[in-house]
Amino acid sequence: MDEIVASGRRCRKENEIEALRRRVARCVDSSIWTRLMTQTGMFTFMSSEQHDKWTDQVYSEECPEVTLDNVISTFQHLHASKNETFVTGIIDVFRKLSWDYKTNNPCRLGKKIILEGVLSINVSRNRYASVRTNAQNWINDLARAFCLIDKKNVPDSRIAEGSQYRDFINLNSYTLNGVFTCEWFTIKSFWKGSAHVTFTRPDLVDKINEIVASRYPDALPSRV
Repeated sequence: MDEIVASGRRCRKENEIEALRRRVARCVDSSIWTRLMTQTGMFTFMSSEQHDKWTDQVYSEECPEVTLDNVISTFQHLHASKNETFVTGIIDVFRKLSWDYKTNNPCRLGKKIILEGVLSINVSRNRYASVRTNAQNWINDLARAFCLIDKKNVPDSRIAEGSQYRDFINLNSYTLNGVFTCEWFTIKSFWKGSAHVTFTRPDLVDKINEIVASRYPDALPSRV
């Protein structure tokens, strides 16, 4: 916003003033959308990839205008599509899996998966770890799927499993001791930045695999 104000002082022509008005409007709309989505917990109904795309759109020239109709329409759409969102979120997680680990099968969930790039490791002085924001969203994607299949209410993303895991790592950031445990899986973290996710409800794992395979038979890759 400071940059916009500074450039506005140099505007003299009508077309420059109009362009400045549009920039200010987009900046204000972007801030309002971000605050609305965050404070209402509506990011709960987005997968990590959808969240990233939404952020890119809101901070681009394609940012939708903040009107009552647009807000209501967006919120209604997100709530109505929450079941499809959990499938999308799981597929996003599948696509992040690496063939380099024997426990990973990017075609279906097994007993355990290994996620890379979960932790950011700072080694400047005393080594410590923190959870990357996108990894926090991956954990939420996994938990959301189990939650819906288990017929439980999906918690607000601000207090969901991704946030709980972040808080757990913050408490153990210099040691990475212990294992994070939630209702559907455990997470063991490692200094290389990876995390081993072990599922504790095999009955729900089977149901998730069946739903993804039946709804999106071509969504998951075949091993080559």
